[in-house]
Amino acid sequence: MHVLENGSLVISEVTLEDQGHYLCEASNGVGPALSVVAYLDVNVPPYFSEEFETKTVRSKDDVTISCEVFGETPLTVSWSKDRKPFGDLALPRFVLQEDTTAEGIVSKVFIPSVGRDDSGVFSCEATNSYGKKDRTIQLIVQGAPETPRDIHVEQVTSRSVTLYWTQPHTGNSPILGYTILYVPEAGKRQFDICIMLSVKYKPHMQQDWILLSNNIQMAQSPVTLPDLVPGTWYDIMVSAYNDAGATEVEYRIATLTLSGATVAPLAAQSQESSGSLLRDPAVLVPVACAVVVVLVICLVVGVVLVLRRRENAYDTCHTQHICKSAKHSVVATVSRFPGTSYA
Repeated sequence: MHVLENGSLVISEVTLEDQGHYLCEASNGVGPALSVVAYLDVNVPPYFSEEFETKTVRSKDDVTISCEVFGETPLTVSWSKDRKPFGDLALPRFVLQEDTTAEGIVSKVFIPSVGRDDSGVFSCEATNSYGKKDRTIQLIVQGAPETPRDIHVEQVTSRSVTLYWTQPHTGNSPILGYTILYVPEAGKRQFDICIMLSVKYKPHMQQDWILLSNNIQMAQSPVTLPDLVPGTWYDIMVSAYNDAGATEVEYRIATLTLSGATVAPLAAQSQESSGSLLRDPAVLVPVACAVVVVLVICLVVGVVLVLRRRENAYDTCHTQHICKSAKHSVVATVSRFPGTSYA
């Protein structure tokens, strides 16, 4: 703000704070001074306190994107996503809300349970009679990475397996690493008999997942699983994780035998094992013992019950015989002394 030689007042880059009454007074020392009051009315085009924002959220979060617009009223706000107006997009989940303030309006977009497809560049354009202005919000929805892709075996030996995979989509968050777990299929079964005379079995080989590493970087692929058992099927789990979560995928592979031969498919193995189960001495011996013990117990219980019934029957008959003998004796005594009175 400065005054020119002719007395004019110049205000550069007028803002709303410059609005108000201005007094101009002129005097030359002769007579009273002259003055005039002027009012400066500033018409403000739309503007934002912040024109660009990056908003990072987690998948399935509820998100609100807002634009606070200042300027001369009336103001109108229109929204677009990736340069496409909301009216041209099928966005039934997006909820628009607009509130009026003393200095302008606040327009909001509410998105429930965001997903990765909701990521993008949102723009709100504010317009009034004196101009228009844009504000841009980049929404980044971070989720768990996709499962590792194209998992395949590069090399198989009797003691190791070498895996390779392609890096999946990161879920808009850098993949921190990979986790590999593996577990052998159920191998030979061992049988035992318990005191309840029931037969049970348990896997002879370990069934818990074995952790190879929980921090495998992409640069380390391919990865080798060492110290495996020859001729054994393994379930292998590869998990990719980032700050937003983890995903996993399972893969099945068999090691070679010591002679370098491949292993039969699991379906064939299961049919063979089920067919030969009853021919296995480890199964037949415990089952036969259990059956014999049960039969012996049943026989003993039957004999005891029969003996008890006979004993009870004998006791009952003996008691009845004594009672009948005593009764006849009393009748005979009474009949010998007729007319005898008893006190």
